[in-house]
Amino acid sequence: MRRYIFYAFILLHLCVLFSACGIDKANGFFENGNETNRNPILPVTNRIDIPYSYQYLLTGIPGGWICDIGNALLFFGESRGSTGVILYEYDKSTGNVELFCKDAACQHNSERCASFSIYGNLELFDGEVYGLGSSVLKLNKDRFENVRGTNTVTSFQHYNGMLYAFTNDGTLLAYLKGSASETIIRESVPISNFWIQNGYMYNLKVDDVNGYVLYRMSVNMAYNKYDTDEIIITHVDFYRTDGIHIYYKSNNDFQLKRCDMNGHNVEELPIEHAYRLAFDDKYIYFWIFNINDTTYSENGNLYRVAKDLSGDSEFITKLYGRWPDIYPIYQSDFLFISMDQEWYIMSKNGENFQKIILP
Repeated sequence: MRRYIFYAFILLHLCVLFSACGIDKANGFFENGNETNRNPILPVTNRIDIPYSYQYLLTGIPGGWICDIGNALLFFGESRGSTGVILYEYDKSTGNVELFCKDAACQHNSERCASFSIYGNLELFDGEVYGLGSSVLKLNKDRFENVRGTNTVTSFQHYNGMLYAFTNDGTLLAYLKGSASETIIRESVPISNFWIQNGYMYNLKVDDVNGYVLYRMSVNMAYNKYDTDEIIITHVDFYRTDGIHIYYKSNNDFQLKRCDMNGHNVEELPIEHAYRLAFDDKYIYFWIFNINDTTYSENGNLYRVAKDLSGDSEFITKLYGRWPDIYPIYQSDFLFISMDQEWYIMSKNGENFQKIILP
């Protein structure tokens, strides 16, 4: 039951943040119809070498549905049975997709199952893989084991050697490295799709004047500044970050903007009606949808543009699914795409499209 509640919770956040309906599929998923019959082989990387900021931020906010662990990609998909969301593994060296649980006798429907016991918040930190299940869990060989916390934890992130966790009553907790004792940073935090960077927690809240507000507060335990909110952006329609800039759209404003992590140096980007942003080391990827005009000719187009905004936006392909999520794979020429509860993989130039067939 918790699995379906968590899934519904994420979907509810998406509805709030993106506040629009999708578009119907037509004539297949990709305009060019380029489809192959074999999953591509991806470069294998030592997971300790994968930059933490890249790994965490590629998922966007909220995130944690896919995790690059070096030799494989872990991701959540809808099982063919009635168990709901379950953990799968994409083997980079073979292109094969399997359940993460390799126990042939397992029914994959109990907390003892390595695929079923975890249902969100995948995170790679300091070479270790974490996820959310009955508590904060850590991968130990082929099993996820309890690290700390209880089933009241709804999301978490490591930062600067510490574990920060939100509970279902809106309390933000901090655990010192190697310690089971917790420090309450703040209580009654309204929304928990947060991220922590450079000593600040960034989060959303709602007020009567400014609507959805992106704010930040210090989590530096050497200073008691936890109750001081610094507003970064008001009237937020959606936002993403690459760790250098915050990209956002305001309500009733079609223009994509970005600012630095302090909310300063605002730039208007030459991009309109953009949603579903994603990043790699060179490019911004974005999907177009005009929420006020479902017949808009650009709807469904996936583009990329250089982060330094040099050159024009480059058309990649047309996606007809509802609100696709785009995941650039580290040191790879491929994108993973989650769309209509299915997974796809394609080259970053729009070629070699392949639907991931889940066992």
